Amino acid sequence: METQELKELWSKYDAKLEQSWSLNLKLIKEMNLQKAKTSMNNFSILKGLSLAFQIVVIHFLTNFIIDNYQNLSLTIQAGLLMIMTYIALIWNFYQIGLIFLIKYNDPIIVIQKKIEKLKIQKLRYNKFIFVASYPFIFLMMFTVLHLSPIAIDYFPIAWIIPNIILAILWLPFCYWLLKKYNKQNIPSAFWRKMSRESTLTPDSVSKSLNNSLTFLSEIRKFEQVG
Repeated sequence: METQELKELWSKYDAKLEQSWSLNLKLIKEMNLQKAKTSMNNFSILKGLSLAFQIVVIHFLTNFIIDNYQNLSLTIQAGLLMIMTYIALIWNFYQIGLIFLIKYNDPIIVIQKKIEKLKIQKLRYNKFIFVASYPFIFLMMFTVLHLSPIAIDYFPIAWIIPNIILAILWLPFCYWLLKKYNKQNIPSAFWRKMSRESTLTPDSVSKSLNNSLTFLSEIRKFEQVG
């Protein structure tokens, strides 16, 4: 076989390999993009449910304030609850806005950056919900019962003292816990497990967002190899 014929055969073989690789990359990209979309749809559904709950809470609190506007203490605590709920609601709307900015026909790196931005907002949102959870539940309980937190005569001393202590220590505890979760290397196996399940770290913030980023990273790896 002459040298020219060998070159032609080799060129054809290279062309087939290139065509095969391009086809494989296209299939992997389509498959992983679909998986990423599915994960993002799951995230969007959870955001929608969260929004619906917050709208119901705001509706309840609005009616409560209207019905009890003459009671200053009840109005103030319901107002504080409404402020916390509005912050969470606006933050949720912002995250949904970021979801709508994601276009799956954009370059993979652009999609990754948009989801990473959404992930940062979700992490901050989760931390806000965590810090606000105790005062929110505490005030909501009193509001539903039409009681003021200062009306301690309604409750036994065994209930009052632990809750006063918890209220004083809550913010320092939140600061300590979040700082502990932010450490690069957590030595304790217990705290590592708690961190993985907390939704308060980048690795635990949202399974759907992390899955989407994993699927997109796989596509990027194949593109770089090619």
